[in-house]
Amino acid sequence: MAASSSIAIQPQIAPAQASEISAPAANQLGFSELQTKSNELIEAGQLEAAIPLLKELIKRVSDSPEASETKMDFPMFIIGTGHIQRYATSRQKSELNEALTWYYRLQTEYPESERNKDADLKRIDLLRVLGQFDEASDLMIRMLSNQYTFRLQRAQRGKTPNTEPV
Repeated sequence: MAASSSIAIQPQIAPAQASEISAPAANQLGFSELQTKSNELIEAGQLEAAIPLLKELIKRVSDSPEASETKMDFPMFIIGTGHIQRYATSRQKSELNEALTWYYRLQTEYPESERNKDADLKRIDLLRVLGQFDEASDLMIRMLSNQYTFRLQRAQRGKTPNTEPV
């Protein structure tokens, strides 16, 4: 009886360890398996562990002849957010810079993506944490001046500073 209960217990892998374990295996997985595994990790909230799988998906799609038909905006957004998760555990600001890189790439490659609004809101927070206040303010002003194809919801507008003249 003790043997069956010990079989059911699985050791938990910390997200950073899972990421390191997944990275070398990512290029060995078939495309469907890569999608399935990355989706499972995302649904479980393990964005850090999904990063190498998502990077491999993006690489394969960009290398394929059908690359222009497949949108990779969601994986780019998740990779950026995964780097924020890494920062939360490591406190290494290089993770925030990496998140910014992925959010900028998302905006450059998919300017019409609905994910850009959330990415830009995250970029504002990242820029503030990195001490880049002027850049964060400029981004807030651009968002509020309707230079984007999306609209802020009421709750989101309440989080931004008043830019009207006093």
